[in-house]
Amino acid sequence: MGYSFPPITAMKTKQIFILCLLVAEQILVSAEDETDATEVVGMVGGSVTIKCDLPVSDPPNIAWSDNVWNQKHGQEPIFNSSISSDIVETHRFKENMEIDSDFSLILNNLLSGREEDNELEVSSAGDYFCHSISDGQKLSQKFNLVLAEAPTCTGETEVTEGESTELTCSVMYSGKVPTLEWFRNGQKEDVKAPPSLGKVESVLDVSDTTYLDDEAIYTCRMTIGDIHEECQQTLSVKYIVRDIKLVPMDDVIRLDQEIRCTARGNPQPKITFDPESSSAYSGKNFRAMEVEKAWLNQMTTVVCRAENEFEGKVEIIEKSITFNVTVPKSSPVAGGTSHNSVSILALVSTILAVLLATLL
Repeated sequence: MGYSFPPITAMKTKQIFILCLLVAEQILVSAEDETDATEVVGMVGGSVTIKCDLPVSDPPNIAWSDNVWNQKHGQEPIFNSSISSDIVETHRFKENMEIDSDFSLILNNLLSGREEDNELEVSSAGDYFCHSISDGQKLSQKFNLVLAEAPTCTGETEVTEGESTELTCSVMYSGKVPTLEWFRNGQKEDVKAPPSLGKVESVLDVSDTTYLDDEAIYTCRMTIGDIHEECQQTLSVKYIVRDIKLVPMDDVIRLDQEIRCTARGNPQPKITFDPESSSAYSGKNFRAMEVEKAWLNQMTTVVCRAENEFEGKVEIIEKSITFNVTVPKSSPVAGGTSHNSVSILALVSTILAVLLATLL
């Protein structure tokens, strides 16, 4: 059994809307009474495409409706292919809806339902319905749109060694409750996340911090359906300068070797040498320099000093080495000739002497 509709070119806007409602009622079944729904997951502020899997007649007889936006009665018409190729003009969310070429419903700029400026914003979450008349059968498919916002990480991230802090991850949602997980430098932490209405929070307790917690990256991962979103916080633990190291700790150092001093602290320590080579350079928590030629064949003492200011007091630590500088076997002595060069010259001199003796 087919359906035919009167021409709409001469109708007024009000008549078109009434016709749209009548047609919608004509082809819709009572989809609200259905219990099976296909879950669709979206992120607040983003877009989602809901694909209708129902058979499509030729010509198409497809309609979309929802019970999300209309507060006065049940399903509100969104689209009807028998009437127009556009979204129904009177729909409150019209500007953010599209119909794709395959009759999929596209929802843009998804709303969270939060209270803004003392007005409660309507959420995009809820039930959407696709309806089709094919071979005389009225068919409907129900979709349940669930939403979540991107997670937000808060909490005090700058502490002094020995103090504790709490990091909080929170997510606003509509419908399905998202899961939250905490990771410390990629390693999962065991933290519970009890949900409340429209919001889920997970609190990570970082107790008795040490210098090993400095620069630790804490990541909260939110999962809803196949969607994963994360937020991160990096902990900064203030502590006095420590763990100074000086290498190499040898009695004899070659001219081609590098002296390197390391130390750790927060704030980052200032590291200096005494005496210091013109080749000295610094990086994070270290300073290095090449051995000076002026130190060749003499005992030299180098002192490394590291300092930082902690709680208004300057902390200084030192370490020193005493060594003799030698020349690598393969390198020429400053102002002289290498051992290999001397050997070659001696060989050449011998050959020349033999040739000269032969000629005489």
